[in-house]
Order: sequence, then C-alpha cells, then structure tokens
Amino acid sequence: MRTGRSRRLGRGHGDQAFRKWPLESSGRNPINRALFETWSITLAKHDATDLERRREEIVALARERMTHDYRYLEAITSSTGDVRRVMYRFDATAEIAEAGK
Repeated sequence: MRTGRSRRLGRGHGDQAFRKWPLESSGRNPINRALFETWSITLAKHDATDLERRREEIVALARERMTHDYRYLEAITSSTGDVRRVMYRFDATAEIAEAGK
C-alpha cells in the first residue's frame, strides 16, 4: 500500500511512477521496491515546483539509465540489498534528479 507521501511523490510521474520503464518499453511493469525506495528519499530532498519544472528531463534521463546503464539496471533488479548496489542506485538517482538544472 502506498502512503500519502509516496502518492504525492509519484503523482507527477503518471502510471510509470516507481516502475522500470526502459526506452523500448511501452508496457506497465509492477512497482519496483528499489526504485520506490531511492526515488522517495531522493525526491523528498528537492522542491516540488522545481522537480515539476524539470520533470521531462528527469524522466528522460531515468529511462536512458534504465536502458543503457546495466549497472543501474542490476542495482534495481537483483540482489537489491547488496550494499554496493544500494549505494550505486542512490548515487545514480541523485544524478538523475539533477537533470535539467
């Protein structure tokens, strides 16, 4: 069940919020726990108005990373509790959240 805060964070991202969504994909994957965790924490550190202004750039870069950055894809797919993968996905998500600045 999604909390009120997570619903607000994901609302601006439509049906694909917290889901794997590589460039070639048009389907809707299940909510990904690793993406939910990293994006919830990362987005909470930013101003909502600023994020909305840069939304398209952030989504485009996230999709690009999910398509071409195999290390990021592994970090959100398997062995998600591995410390190195946790750190990598948080670092990658922080970089993505800066898109369009």
